[in-house]
Amino acid sequence: MSDESGPASEPLGPAVREVVTVSSVDLTELGHRLDQAYRTFATDPRRGVGEMLTALMQVLKVTDPEMRRGHRELMAKLMTALADLDRGLQPELLMKAKLGHRPQQSLDVWRVRANAAHVADLLETTGWSADEANRAVARRLERHGVGVGRGRAGARSVAVVARWRAELEAGRAPREGQLAYQYPQRSVTGVPASLAPAEARRLLLETLEQQLRKDRRIEEGRDDTDFK
Repeated sequence: MSDESGPASEPLGPAVREVVTVSSVDLTELGHRLDQAYRTFATDPRRGVGEMLTALMQVLKVTDPEMRRGHRELMAKLMTALADLDRGLQPELLMKAKLGHRPQQSLDVWRVRANAAHVADLLETTGWSADEANRAVARRLERHGVGVGRGRAGARSVAVVARWRAELEAGRAPREGQLAYQYPQRSVTGVPASLAPAEARRLLLETLEQQLRKDRRIEEGRDDTDFK
């Protein structure tokens, strides 16, 4: 029979089996703290992320009070890495990977592109042609400073949106793009049949604009030259 106590140096994570209850008060407080972190993030992203991690750390103090699971240690390492960035240091934990090919594009950038492509897909289901859908989406992107070209939804802007759609649909976009594109496809498969086409288009484009207002810092003023 094996010694169930195990050596003192044994990894703790999987071996700990006790059940810890988090009260509704703890969860309510967590929600308030996360709400505050979200508000802070709008004006100071790094500080907002720090507030989010601090809020989660408070819950971990309840679920792992004796620090036997190692969860708080992981959170502390991430918080220390963010603090190092504020001090002008480059923590090893947040170093960029060295790639042998062109750098991968940010998931935030691809999320904007994937949302735009998905809305254009749905606009076609309302009776619009691909060109009409691409043009309407390109116009909204330009309005919010997303780099799809110059001018008022000119030919180049429409062509860029068409290329995003083609690459995403065919699975030729980088992994970040495919992940961002697949999520809205799973969550929204079409528009309600009860809506008139004009109303469906208005709602789809309004939804796109709401998202762009949140992401207006993404790709602002950037030209789309890295997808040739």
